[in-house]
Amino acid sequence: MNDQNLSENSFPLRPCSPCLVRRATVSAAVLLALVASVGRAAERPSRDKVDYNFHIRPLLADRCFACHGPDEKKRKAGLRLDTRDGALAAGVLVPGKPYQSELIQRISATDDHRMPPRKSNLSLTKQEIELIRRWVAEGAEYKPHWAFLPLPDVVPIPPVGDGRWPANPIDHFVLARLDREGRKPSPPAPREDWIRRVTFDLTGLPPTPHEVGSTSPATPTRSGTSPTPTVTSGPGATGSSQRSMRTCRSISSSPGRSPGTC
Repeated sequence: MNDQNLSENSFPLRPCSPCLVRRATVSAAVLLALVASVGRAAERPSRDKVDYNFHIRPLLADRCFACHGPDEKKRKAGLRLDTRDGALAAGVLVPGKPYQSELIQRISATDDHRMPPRKSNLSLTKQEIELIRRWVAEGAEYKPHWAFLPLPDVVPIPPVGDGRWPANPIDHFVLARLDREGRKPSPPAPREDWIRRVTFDLTGLPPTPHEVGSTSPATPTRSGTSPTPTVTSGPGATGSSQRSMRTCRSISSSPGRSPGTC
């Protein structure tokens, strides 16, 4: 393609530096993680109700689906537990009646009829068996995977122990998970760490003393204030950093990008 064939809104592709490719990969991973987090939070059931997606599917997928899942070649006894129709057709699941369900009888057995079989080196704890029993007693409701369920118009923001820490709604989900795990957030990174991270992302090299000294003296806070690196001029600027920043400016000037973003 020659330059004459480019429209006014076209953006000619330039070779991407490995650093920018790495940043895009990390950003995509973070975005997917946030979407997954919000999706799971949107469908998160109440604490009292046993939910297939959050409580039962992980257990069945880990202990049962290898022999009774979607893979026809590995499926045993013609039993499929990954679908409600399959479990009902096999007669192993009686919704609302756990003690009449062979599924409950087999996972609770103490003899050779126990499932998963001992030779699989898999087992269910008493708490997990009770969870499955409760799920059957509540009607054995199956659900599509949470990723295929529509998001509600409003996602409730979870309460957190320290209301001062979150700087935005996403932080509430992060801190709520940390609270559940009994963990504390890491303290804000000093400006030297910030400039080191940014410079490695842009140039693939550690910052020079000049670059560290040229950063804003602001201390990073939960409100989003962070040092602003200067790596495009001065004795500390390398050819690599200049090229990276020029590429960043080219990307930020393309249609659909906010000025100054990379």
